[in-house]
Amino acid sequence: MKMLHLSVILLTLSGVLTQVSDWGVKYPDNPICAVRGFSVSIPCSYYYPTSNPNIQVTQMLWCSMN
Repeated sequence: MKMLHLSVILLTLSGVLTQVSDWGVKYPDNPICAVRGFSVSIPCSYYYPTSNPNIQVTQMLWCSMN
């Protein structure tokens, strides 16, 4: 799986970000084929530091970086 590190700009955070390397997204690295106009579900997950109780993910945004 490819790993894409999230930019702090893409997240609305409550708290202080301490280690950027603790943030990321996992998604399949194989090509996705779809018919134009149809919906596609892409399995993905994200992770963030859970050791700091002051950090809370309040909004997610998924986008293409191409």
